[in-house]
Amino acid sequence: MKRIFTVVTCMLIAGAAYSQNLSGGVRLGLNISNLKSTYDGGSSKDNARLSGHLGGYITYEFQDRMAFQPELIISGEGSRSEAGNDKVKNNLTYINIPLLFRYNITEELNLHTGPQIGILASAKRKVDGDTDDVKDGLKGTNISWAIGAGYELPNNLNVGLRYNIGLSDILDTVNDSKLKASTFQIYVGYRLFSK
Repeated sequence: MKRIFTVVTCMLIAGAAYSQNLSGGVRLGLNISNLKSTYDGGSSKDNARLSGHLGGYITYEFQDRMAFQPELIISGEGSRSEAGNDKVKNNLTYINIPLLFRYNITEELNLHTGPQIGILASAKRKVDGDTDDVKDGLKGTNISWAIGAGYELPNNLNVGLRYNIGLSDILDTVNDSKLKASTFQIYVGYRLFSK
């Protein structure tokens, strides 16, 4: 599936490159992420983990107010919890590829939504100073749905809010337990080029 997303993204970017309706830039920001477990008889949610993200985006305006915006984002995700007297941190790093459809309400304000595929780059579990690699216990991809809003500022700057709702089970086990990752993002961006 990740190959399909990669190929589609590259084709759209290449096709849009010949258009005059193309802009792009970089962004970075704060992540507030969480992991939710569901199992036979209930569910539990860990405490939020604060981390960051950075990456780039390309925006292709195909109609007056409509645009397609693929991105490539390195994102720190995971959660915090306590097991007895132990403090536990789940530190996950994903390479996320959001494929967003954007509606420009005004020249400054936009709403955007679309699917996102995350490719797991690393997964560490830290328990009171001891760190273990837990990547083998997780699936290599995370499918989520992004919903957000952005605002264009003067001097090529922009800011935004986004919530990535975890849709897929990221736990690589054969039992009935499921683990889903969701992340709230606040970011600032800089437009490097425009139409």
